[in-house]
Amino acid sequence: MHAANASRRNRRRSGPVPHRDDQGQSAIALVLGIVLIMVLGTSIFVTTTLQNFPIVQNNLAQHYAYRAVEAGLNEYEYVIQTNPNLVLCNTTNLNTPQCQALQPFKFGQWNQVPYSGLGGSPAEWFSVYPTIDVADGLVKAVIDGAAQATTGFAYQHESVSFQPTNSFLLHDWWSVHGIIDPVPAGDATGWNACTVSAASEKGKLLSLLWGTGTNGANRYPSNCQNNFAYSGPGTVFNGPVFSDDPMFVCNFGTSGSVNVGPTSPWLGVTTAAPSAFTHQNCSGYPTLNYNAGATLLNQNQATPPDAVSATNKLASVAKENGCLYSGPTSITFDGTDASGVGQYIVDSPETPLTTVAGVIEDSNNDLLKNSNACVPQTAGQPVQLPNNGVILVQTAASCTKALDSATKMVGSYWGSTGKPACEGNAIVGDKTYNSGGSSVGLSGSLTVAAANDVVIDNSITYNDCGTTPPGNNGASSCQISSTANDILGLIASNFIDLNHPVSRGNNVSTCGAGGGLGCDLSNPRIDAVVLALQHDFTVDNYQYGNSLGTIYNNGSMDQYFADIEGCSGCQGTTTGYVNNYDWDQRLAIISPPYYLSPGTSAWAVASAVINSGSKSAFAPAGNP
Repeated sequence: MHAANASRRNRRRSGPVPHRDDQGQSAIALVLGIVLIMVLGTSIFVTTTLQNFPIVQNNLAQHYAYRAVEAGLNEYEYVIQTNPNLVLCNTTNLNTPQCQALQPFKFGQWNQVPYSGLGGSPAEWFSVYPTIDVADGLVKAVIDGAAQATTGFAYQHESVSFQPTNSFLLHDWWSVHGIIDPVPAGDATGWNACTVSAASEKGKLLSLLWGTGTNGANRYPSNCQNNFAYSGPGTVFNGPVFSDDPMFVCNFGTSGSVNVGPTSPWLGVTTAAPSAFTHQNCSGYPTLNYNAGATLLNQNQATPPDAVSATNKLASVAKENGCLYSGPTSITFDGTDASGVGQYIVDSPETPLTTVAGVIEDSNNDLLKNSNACVPQTAGQPVQLPNNGVILVQTAASCTKALDSATKMVGSYWGSTGKPACEGNAIVGDKTYNSGGSSVGLSGSLTVAAANDVVIDNSITYNDCGTTPPGNNGASSCQISSTANDILGLIASNFIDLNHPVSRGNNVSTCGAGGGLGCDLSNPRIDAVVLALQHDFTVDNYQYGNSLGTIYNNGSMDQYFADIEGCSGCQGTTTGYVNNYDWDQRLAIISPPYYLSPGTSAWAVASAVINSGSKSAFAPAGNP
């Protein structure tokens, strides 16, 4: 056994033994093979990468082009939110005065995105081409974006539609509460008891807007009847109507729709007297044309801002690039100057003045930023409308100057504080008004706000419109324009007053073409958007004197309480005015400057469609 095992071991030893050099050659061959595989793999990878590099770069460029589109959208949104009327600016009128605020933003041209092209990244460009769709009430913009690619330029474009969110401007008549203002009504404290007791309507104020009523079936407190808003024969509502309180509508016909608040339904729409009421014959009562203009049903309403925040915000805007006055201030619209720019005559005794290098300046304004000539160098001479279109009249810190005939109210008026020389009252009207002929009124876009009252002492007309006012049946000369649109906003913390002085309960003399605080206006025309933040539009001493005709309101009546302009049966006669409310259909697109600040945004994106890989038909010719 041992011998056999030894023999096998000997046979293994007798075989060939590999040399050390042979092993090294095998290892070298293996390493070379691996290196060759790595080189070939790397070569293939590099080749593939180089072949795909243009694709990657082009895809990246498409991403940059999309970023450029979004940059253009953001720029345009910022511009139209800052001043909603800049939606009127386009490729044809960019250099007009009202569109200068867009500089250096150019329509229909390539605008480089700020800070793009730095650090080796492609430069980005955008172009914006806006249009107005009057039929739909939308502003539409086509935005092109471009970025450098290896094969040229990458393009994207987006079609965007904007809709207005200023819903209280989209109505002929709009109010938070449907009862008449309790201060002129003589019920300054008890009005909040005027709530309906029905379980489904408990806590909501009642207004009987069309018709008169009594306390039927104990449903409505008897002390509320003096607060019912009543519109008598001859009153016309030509456009959408809204109240956030329940209201009863009597005999307006069957066509059209009633605009209601989402939580405050109208009590009823009928041509017959409901059982809860006994009231006078409804025949001959107001004309309502709800079909004239788009009526929004059950939509949440953008409410006006509160008085304090609105005044503070507008004071800041007026100080920076508008005009800020103190105490009672007369603002008389005086057409245009020789260069075609709108102008007005200002008289503001309590506004502090400073003389700098022989030039009279308004001390209220920030002279480092504000280049507006808010006061004339010679008393009585007109000044141009401020650059940003905002005038604010604030309460005067002290009342040391005597008021003159243009700033001193005659007799009693709503909003009186007992310190007439200090009150932040803006007194506004045309320089001359002729109902059948040429007038000298407002030319341009302007907002006049007051810390107390806005007092109207003459008719207010738009020069664009001529003898035919704007409204639902607006003049062809007063439609949406690509060059100019006269528009006026009146904002009062308290009342928008139509001046109506009386003497021993009787009317005083009727005003001539120049109006004034010492006379009564007959059949006045008011082309304006009216906003009373805490009270309403009203007529001073509405319950005295004889009828003075009709107030032709051409714009939008927006207020906290229902307005009151006259009385049927007061002093045994009919006093004051009836109303013709005619909605200015242009308000679906434009609004007075900063009218919604500090309220909601003026424009919201309604729709947006992105298109990759191409320019639009509105893109500038050629590459950036």
